[in-house]
Amino acid sequence: MTNDIICVECPLGCQLEVSAADQSPRVTGNLCARGVDYAIRETRFPGRTLTTTVETTKSTGPLLPVRSSSKIPQGRLIECMEVIAKHRVSLPVKRGVAVIENILGLGINIIATCSRK
Repeated sequence: MTNDIICVECPLGCQLEVSAADQSPRVTGNLCARGVDYAIRETRFPGRTLTTTVETTKSTGPLLPVRSSSKIPQGRLIECMEVIAKHRVSLPVKRGVAVIENILGLGINIIATCSRK
């Protein structure tokens, strides 16, 4: 069984084919070494950086942009969004501060991407 993936590690956008070998998958179609690492990572642990907004308790700045501190497993993104949707942040907040720590017990923080007063 093979997976077809478009690599997003560099601007080339190579069309990769990954064989389904457990120990050492075979990757073809890459024009640079980063494509092999990306394809293996994407087939074994598909994760995404989550970017969204969180409501604040002040009416002057109703939304605070946030992102995950590292990649969240793709199958857990909806659960994370459900937690974030229920969360309210008290201002002031500084950029880089965790507004939700250890979301879903994944060891990943949701951090502010800008400062708000």
